[in-house]
Amino acid sequence: MVKKELLVWHSTKITKSNRKKLNCHKSACLWFTGLSGSGKSTLANVVELKAMYLEFVGRTIAETRDKKLKEEALISVVSKIASALFVLGVKTKNTDLIVKNKVTKSGLDLLREPLLVNKAMEILVSGNAYKDDLVNYGNTDAILAEAQEAITAFQNAIAKQSDAHAASVSEREALSVRFNLITDLLNDEFDPMIELFEESEPILYACPLVL
Repeated sequence: MVKKELLVWHSTKITKSNRKKLNCHKSACLWFTGLSGSGKSTLANVVELKAMYLEFVGRTIAETRDKKLKEEALISVVSKIASALFVLGVKTKNTDLIVKNKVTKSGLDLLREPLLVNKAMEILVSGNAYKDDLVNYGNTDAILAEAQEAITAFQNAIAKQSDAHAASVSEREALSVRFNLITDLLNDEFDPMIELFEESEPILYACPLVL
């Protein structure tokens, strides 16, 4: 039984509120055991900072993937409407329709986000204006509604990623400072301890670590 007075709480660089805000869930606990001065607190700080950094990276990747999926869905439905409008323009000799809707999926994919949104909205406006004529080309009200939803979803994905990026800038800067502090701790305290351990227990030091 461990006596209560032998348990010492060590303050860490990352607070409980930091973890909850970043992860959107309650905290868990990793229990580090070892002799006094063996580097438990130092190692715990390194692990937690690394975990937070990986969480930032993971969220950025997830947000980028979500936005890309929304973009692909938008391009797919809008290109169908544009194709129908182009054919309608050719058959009716409507030069304006031909010029504005002479687009391809690859061409839309090359557009920057604001230009893609503007082009999609332009095509949707034309689609609504000629929706009765487009029925013969398979473009129904449902497809036009799908296009509107795709535009909205893509705009929301862009805004979400921008907001998340802005909100995380200060956190990233703070983490960078903390990483530098931890690096100094490792260089000044942890590395010398490892060297001493290697000298005193060469056989044990050479054993592989299994986590």
